[in-house]
Amino acid sequence: MAGHLNPYAKNTSHVHHIYFRIDLDIDGQFPHDVVEQFDHLSLEDPPVGGGDTWTPIMAQGKHLADPSTARKWRVRNTVSQNTAGHFKGYDIEIPQMAGPDPYSTGDLWVSIYHGDGVQQGEGVATEASACSDNALETVYAAGPLDMVNGNDIVVWVVVRSHHEPRPDSEEVEYLPFHYEEFSITPRDFDVLHRRDDPGHGDG
Repeated sequence: MAGHLNPYAKNTSHVHHIYFRIDLDIDGQFPHDVVEQFDHLSLEDPPVGGGDTWTPIMAQGKHLADPSTARKWRVRNTVSQNTAGHFKGYDIEIPQMAGPDPYSTGDLWVSIYHGDGVQQGEGVATEASACSDNALETVYAAGPLDMVNGNDIVVWVVVRSHHEPRPDSEEVEYLPFHYEEFSITPRDFDVLHRRDDPGHGDG
C-alpha cells in the first residue's frame, strides 16, 4: 500500500484497515467447509481444562483475536481427507498490529458465498453514513451454518496497522510502500514421514 498524503492533514495519525475476502474451495469439494476456532488454555501435561482446543463456529458472524490464547482459525472440509483420515483444511493466523476501533470492529468474519450475482464486498467500508465494516455483520455474515454437511465458506480477514505520519522526514508528500500480511497454512493435506531416529526431536 502506498499513496499521496492528505495535504490538509499530514500530521493526523490514523489506522489502515486492509480487508481480505478468502474463499477456500478445498480439493474442489464445495459446499463442504466448516470453520473452527483455536484457543490455547494450558501448558500442563497432561493438559488441564482441555489444553489446546478447537471450537466449531456454529453461525455466521464476527470474531475477535485473542493473543492471550494464541487464537487462530481454520477452515476445514467435511469430505476431503488425507491418508490418515484427517480432514484437510487451512489455518488462518492474523497479526495484531492494532486493535478494533469504531470503524473496524472485528478481526475475522465467517460468511457463506452469496452467488455470482452479488458483487461480494461492494458494501464493506463504503457506506456513506458509517465508513465501517457494518455491512459484514448486516449483509454478508448473518445466519446459521450447516455443521454436518458444511457450507461454501467465505472468510473475511482484516489486518489493521496504526500509521504515525512523518511528514517532515520520510513522508513529505507520499507514503512509502507499506506491507502487512497474515498467514494461510495448509493443514492435514498429507502425512509427513521421517526416518526412525531416537535422537531426533524438536531443535
